[in-house]
Parts: sequence; C-alpha cells; structure tokens
Amino acid sequence: MKNGTVLLLSIEVADNGRGIPQEIIKNKNYGFGLILVQGYVEQFAGELLIENTQGTKVSILLELE
Repeated sequence: MKNGTVLLLSIEVADNGRGIPQEIIKNKNYGFGLILVQGYVEQFAGELLIENTQGTKVSILLELE
C-alpha cells in the first residue's frame, strides 16, 4: 500500500472451448494443474476465480506490496 492506495496484479487466461464443467468449479474438484495454481494463489493471499461462460476464464488477483 502506498499513500493509502492498494496496488493489484490481475492475471486472466481464457479460451472459447467447452469449458470446465460447473460441477467441478462448484465443488473445487480441480485437476493437478489447477490445484497447483490454487496453492500458489493461496500462498500469496490472492484470489482465484474460475468462470465457465462461452469457454473457461481463470482469473488471479494478487495484492502488490
């Protein structure tokens, strides 16, 4: 935080394929790759969002110091 301002890093990856089934997203029953990503995001106190709208969109939000 600098002068009361929070700096954020946003990373998004998306495709237009058939997407990850909603059941997997809802239950967080991820495969090995997403488990690794989730672990890194948690390690840096970030936020992981996964959407399935006309493909899959994975968003990572991290606060920069």
